[in-house]
Amino acid sequence: MMLFDRTHPVKVWIAPHEKKCVGLAAQDFLNDVLAVCGRPGQIIRNGEKTDDQVVIGTVTNPLLRKKLKQDGVDASGIEGKWEYFLLESNENTLYLIGSDERGTMWALYECSRRILGIDPMYHFTDHAPIRKETIEIQDLKVVDGPESYRFRGWFINDEDLIMGYCRQGRPEKEYDFHQDYAPMLSMIVETALRMKQNLLIPASHIDMDDPAQEALVKLVTDRGLFISMHHQEPVGVNQQRLDRWFKSRGDNTENLNYMDHPEKYRQIWRHFIRKWAKYPNVIWQLGLRGRGDRPVWYQNDRIPDTPEARGALISAAIRDQWHIIAEETGQEDFFCSSTLWMEGMPLYRAGTLQFPKNAIIVLSDFGPDQMWGSEYAETPRRADVSYGVYYHVCFWGCGPHLVQGNRPEKILYNYNRAFRLGDTTYSVLNVSNIREHVLGISTVAECTWLFQGLTPQEAEKSWCQEVLDLPDGKDAAELYTAYFDAYSHLDDTGLSGRMLLMDGMCKRVALMLMKIIQGEELIKIDIQNKRLFDFATTEAFIAFYMEVTAKGIEHFEAVSARARAYLPQIPKERRAFFQNNLIVQLQTILGLYQWVNALCKAAQYRRTDADSALFRLSVQQGAMALQSILDEREKGLSKKWRYWWAGDTLIDAETMIKKTKELLDCETLGEKIVVL
Repeated sequence: MMLFDRTHPVKVWIAPHEKKCVGLAAQDFLNDVLAVCGRPGQIIRNGEKTDDQVVIGTVTNPLLRKKLKQDGVDASGIEGKWEYFLLESNENTLYLIGSDERGTMWALYECSRRILGIDPMYHFTDHAPIRKETIEIQDLKVVDGPESYRFRGWFINDEDLIMGYCRQGRPEKEYDFHQDYAPMLSMIVETALRMKQNLLIPASHIDMDDPAQEALVKLVTDRGLFISMHHQEPVGVNQQRLDRWFKSRGDNTENLNYMDHPEKYRQIWRHFIRKWAKYPNVIWQLGLRGRGDRPVWYQNDRIPDTPEARGALISAAIRDQWHIIAEETGQEDFFCSSTLWMEGMPLYRAGTLQFPKNAIIVLSDFGPDQMWGSEYAETPRRADVSYGVYYHVCFWGCGPHLVQGNRPEKILYNYNRAFRLGDTTYSVLNVSNIREHVLGISTVAECTWLFQGLTPQEAEKSWCQEVLDLPDGKDAAELYTAYFDAYSHLDDTGLSGRMLLMDGMCKRVALMLMKIIQGEELIKIDIQNKRLFDFATTEAFIAFYMEVTAKGIEHFEAVSARARAYLPQIPKERRAFFQNNLIVQLQTILGLYQWVNALCKAAQYRRTDADSALFRLSVQQGAMALQSILDEREKGLSKKWRYWWAGDTLIDAETMIKKTKELLDCETLGEKIVVL
């Protein structure tokens, strides 16, 4: 069939009474048609018309079923299935049919990708489709649906770059990005839908007492996505919000905690559950967390130090939350989950955590190395319980964050383990700010839809072909492989590259080196990734990071030279993306390695009373290395992304340049540098 040519616009018939999300997805499809053919599509409102070019609808819609019967189209193969879709064409009509509303949306977005050539992540890859004069569809019949995971979603977390982007140069003091987040969130939601994601945690925290933030929940649910909450804020309440909420009501009780004040917790939980319950498709997060996403006993040392007591306390909170949700929604078969983050896994293994029968138990990776922990495989799975995973393609604090470091090989290794163990009901991926990690995000989207047969090499090559417009993505894929190979390894237990020296780790190490330069000794800081500072002496710490960064510098310099030489082979329209996605990231991690290496030398010179000129030279080289990151960023900035790095608070290169230069001033060498 001829979808369109110069004389015939695309005509679209949407079954009456389809859900709002289907209509919004259909509008995205019409926008795609306009982008490709240069002519707007025409929506046919007459339900009796039979010569339509595109028919859109859900098999549960009686009017759609009537039309399919008239046209002799059999959609029985997708009936009753979860998010399945049918693409079928005959001589003059293309049918985009779903088993439910999300299946219908997947049909639309699959058509855009497969037939119109739309990059599902175009908002973040800046990948414009190729304009065409005509599109003709040969006989087509595709039936597809999720075979790996029931719930597949993203967690927008530690969104510092998104905050800076939303701020668009406005003063940072007391700025609340939620007021300006809707346009960016709309891009995220559309991208998630195009990647066949059906779940979104739209921000680190959502305060439903703020109308602007509640509007974000409406935006997500209007588009047909399931919505959930950060594991730090079960049923929409974190400890900091609870403290502020009661203080705003004149209650200044000190150290509010669930063990001593359960009635106050039940009061605020009910308040926010009532607000969330107004919206469809909520997957309620159940749990109990303390301040700063720490276990609750960090703020209450009277909680007994036994798995039984601690498990019983968290279980009681979960039980309270479940009953309030049931009361407020009037049902008991709602979706809910509980994420076993940090202390959750050992308590669950000990059998001291009790969950409602319908709760999805979500097992977590270890963020700094993006691997399932040593307890993962040994954790008991019950046949009557549904399991899922919480995974990081990026991780605030230790990284990867500004640079991609979780390669497709590691991603697929971990998801293969999860798939084999049956943890396939729920997958939520921490995507942070999205833009830096589109390769990893794409890999997870593919394997959580259909895992079978996907290899790392195929994932990288096909991604390069599609996103970089390369007929053969092999050479570009080899560059990305070389990029991941260039990282210095901190741990190879079980998998080569299990833990790499990432961007956030570099900053933590650099700040410690600054303290050493100022006369202090190595401190083993209480952070999640304690291995960064696990050295017997200060000298061993300095020597180790001097060695591993020197090797990394050599490797990253070689890959950077290859990438810059390869840039002219990238189609002109895709060079800006390649510049940002690979070359800027290469310079970022290279600059950070050079910074750490220079500070190692400076610390060594300071401690051995070497020539002060060598000390000063090393400090200056460290500052210059950080400046090279800022300089490379400027080359890749476009009008659209002008403010993208304005919110960089992880590395914060500008502040770190200042801190590094201050080491040259003998009068400031005794000042305290706070390790973040």
